[in-house]
Parts: sequence; structure tokens; C-alpha cells
Amino acid sequence: MEDTSYYSAMLRPSGWPRWARRFATLSHHIKNILQGIRGGSYLIEEGLKEEDNDVVRRGWRIVDKNQERISNLVMDMLTFSKDREPELIAANLNETISDVVELMKDRAAEAQVTLFVATAR
Repeated sequence: MEDTSYYSAMLRPSGWPRWARRFATLSHHIKNILQGIRGGSYLIEEGLKEEDNDVVRRGWRIVDKNQERISNLVMDMLTFSKDREPELIAANLNETISDVVELMKDRAAEAQVTLFVATAR
């Protein structure tokens, strides 16, 4: 009888080496993005077959959103893959928080999340 404890540990993320867990997480994100592109492409194909521009537009919005997601993922990977010293600068934290909320407002609305800022004056 084969010892399955090694294989069981490998199937649990906590039993994986750190690099393998990161790779699995990254693969999962990429898979989700590709599924979104595939689903949007299907809607575009169906809309073109049926000459239904609303379905084509809906499919394109899905493809476009997922193109943006893959672009952001790649840019994040490039940013975090470089060894660099952080550049410390003085900043207004309230302004930074307001900028982040402004940038994320559309994404939050898509997820039906309300963002608001209550900063110190």
C-alpha cells in the first residue's frame, strides 16, 4: 500500500512551497480572466450570428473588462518583480485616500459596493 500522506499534503495549499502557492494563485487569476474573455467572445459570436447588436455589445463589454484585468495583472507583475528601494516622500494621506477611492469608484459600483471617504481635517 502506497503512503499517501505526501500526496495529501501536496494537495493542500499549506503543504506547498511558497512559490507553488503563488503560482497556483496566479494561475487561478489568469484562468478566471480567460474564462471571462471566452464567455464574452461566445456572446459576440452569438450576437453576430443572430445579428443582435445588444448581445454583441454585452459580449464586448465582458471582453474589454477582462482585457483590462489581464493588462493590470501583467503591469502589477512587472512592477513587483523588480528589486528597488522604496522612495520615501512626504504626502498628504487624505489626498491619497481620496485618489484611491476615486480610482476604485467604478469597480466598486460594478461589485455593488459603496465607497466613501471620512478623512481627518
